[in-house]
Amino acid sequence: MSNSQAIEKESEPRNAPNVVATCSSKNQEVILATAIMLVADFQGNYYPGCALLDSGSQSNFISQSFAAALGIQQVKTSTSVICIGNSNTSAKYSVRTTTKSRFGNFEEELELLVLKRIAYDLPTSSIHKKFNIPNEVNLADKHFYKCRGIELLIGASIFYNTIIEGQIKHGSNLPVLQNTEFGWIVSRTITSGKSREIEINSITTITHCSIAALNNLEDLISSFWRIEELPIERSKTFEEEACEQNYTNHVKRQSDGRFIVSLPFFTDPTITLGDSKEHAIKRLRSLEQRFSRQPELKQAYTEFLNEYLENGEMEQATSLHEPNLTYYLPHHPVIKESSSSTRLRVVFDASSKTSTDNSLNNVLMIGPTFQRDIVTILLSFRIPIYVFTADKKQMYR
Repeated sequence: MSNSQAIEKESEPRNAPNVVATCSSKNQEVILATAIMLVADFQGNYYPGCALLDSGSQSNFISQSFAAALGIQQVKTSTSVICIGNSNTSAKYSVRTTTKSRFGNFEEELELLVLKRIAYDLPTSSIHKKFNIPNEVNLADKHFYKCRGIELLIGASIFYNTIIEGQIKHGSNLPVLQNTEFGWIVSRTITSGKSREIEINSITTITHCSIAALNNLEDLISSFWRIEELPIERSKTFEEEACEQNYTNHVKRQSDGRFIVSLPFFTDPTITLGDSKEHAIKRLRSLEQRFSRQPELKQAYTEFLNEYLENGEMEQATSLHEPNLTYYLPHHPVIKESSSSTRLRVVFDASSKTSTDNSLNNVLMIGPTFQRDIVTILLSFRIPIYVFTADKKQMYR
């Protein structure tokens, strides 16, 4: 599916993924062309997305999270994506939307296949950029040297329509700048030799791919070892940066010490979210029927919700007037027999669809992860002689 890059045969890993998006050897890295383009949401508003420009792809792709954040209607499809080595994955949904350049009037309506993940973070590691770029050059992706996620892949269907006159060569083993409708893209193999003005942060000998389908035992074993590798720090996506900015602008603390912050909506929820009351009432009636058959469950459920009232985490609605933006959260019990502290807990379903086929979760941005990953936590247990574990009761209350 994707355009592979040539590397020396002896430096290829034996079980490398099938579709090459970028590759790095002991002292060099291939930078693939990326561009920040504007993508229309379901209302026609435009939001920036990081796209990989791939002339070797016959289709265009969008990540599942980015498509959901835009609120674009997803149409069911059954498309097999064939990769190098005849491996394959499948796309179950597709979307239609309009993309346009941040510079000029270029725009194109595209059909994109939805994949959970398009590519590994590109480039494989952040690069210290120390080469001169003319002031009049508008880069398609001014952060092309930072390792970050890919939200779109633009294939050959429009790739060559975007190429326009203009090319700048910095010299041997330095990037080439090519002018496009999206701005100037940067690509080519660069080296990290001492005589060069570019330094690679990390030295690796792996080949990354745009799409990797794990469909045999050999690939699964290879994936297991990749999980054991130390994670590479990556830059935040546009969505993560916007979510963090929303928190910074709206967080406040009450006199009792509680923090309050507005929900990080990606689009206008008064338009995106439809009616949710009718579906929530149906779920409640179904729950009441279950209570009539299981009185013990009803008692435990009532006691749990009474804790919300006693702790001030829930209050009875005294007004029949509904505000402009209302989303009813259906709830249901989850029973964990092995729990010593809380056997039953109530789960509120923010994925419940409204009349517009959107849920609360669909229209909220996903922020960056700040807590340490589980591997780091487990490894830290090997350092001290004595360790303590504890369970924080009702942490997310």
